[in-house]
Amino acid sequence: MKILLLGFAIFIGILSHPTLQASDLMAVYHEALSQDAQYQSARATYQAAQEKIPQGRAGLLPNITLTGRRDSMAVETGLGPERTIQQSGIVLTATQPLIRFENFFIYEQSKTEVSRADSQFIITAQDLILRVAQAYFEVLDAQVDVEVVEATKRSHSQTIGTSPSQL
Repeated sequence: MKILLLGFAIFIGILSHPTLQASDLMAVYHEALSQDAQYQSARATYQAAQEKIPQGRAGLLPNITLTGRRDSMAVETGLGPERTIQQSGIVLTATQPLIRFENFFIYEQSKTEVSRADSQFIITAQDLILRVAQAYFEVLDAQVDVEVVEATKRSHSQTIGTSPSQL
């Protein structure tokens, strides 16, 4: 509750800034998309979860290894100058386990985790929309209340014949 009140106070402060007073609800929402810590955290979690499927799929794919080698060896034959023998080779190895049930379970679990992260991100985005709209309309309501109080002061001052600053 305290965090909500603090967020509301900050939001009112932002909206009361002269350059933002003319902002409409969509402009405030777009600003909140880039500034809201809760939304940014959920977005980072969502993006991290998207990597789970490729990680899970990796256990089902073959393991490929490429190695290269180059050797030089100087040999004295005793019959003349020293000779250099060079050897080089490349080895490509691919291994694919026929069945690893745990990798299938890990892959399926990764799809479930991504689906859960998708749902959580959607909920957080909708919560942001709700929080922004509530704060926006509460600010508009407060502005109307201030205008009503000011109009009431003017009305009373005209009735009594005093200036509004004396009330």
